[in-house]
Amino acid sequence: MDIVDVNEKLSLHPLRSSDHARHYALLRRIYPPAFSYLWPDNGEGYVERIHGYEAFIRDLAEPDTPYYRVEWDGRAIGILRLQLHYPYPGDPEVPALKLDRLYLGPEARGRGVGTSLLRYTLDLAGDLGKRLVWLERMESNEATVAFYRSRGFRDGGAFRYDGPDMLDQYRGMRRLWYPLT
Repeated sequence: MDIVDVNEKLSLHPLRSSDHARHYALLRRIYPPAFSYLWPDNGEGYVERIHGYEAFIRDLAEPDTPYYRVEWDGRAIGILRLQLHYPYPGDPEVPALKLDRLYLGPEARGRGVGTSLLRYTLDLAGDLGKRLVWLERMESNEATVAFYRSRGFRDGGAFRYDGPDMLDQYRGMRRLWYPLT
């Protein structure tokens, strides 16, 4: 994979195994400010479980799953992980792309980064002949859910996160989907 220039300031850098230390440090910086309230340990266990070395290597080995470090003006500000051929649970026969992970640091706010990355994802899905893009987000993260809804994503239902350690009152998840024509 090559570096993707989304615009003159925003670029996507394919992650490789040698990037783990930098990736892990980035997630330890950007995840807790947004999601520490979900966890009794402020999210440290989640970051280790999902972004620790072994999990990172497994993620990189998944076929058709580009994983990027998001950079703004040469500075790492987040991550983007796509699952190019991942069926939508509500209609598994429809060709779909899952926007699996999009985490951005607070310095990305107000710059159009999320909108640009979403446009990149939707365009890529269209180029691949997908009929929908979908994602799952924390119900308690109302701003993020509202962001996707304001850009045309539709409600695909609620479910509960079943992973370990999360505080019970925050386990609500929302599935959202976007139709491509």
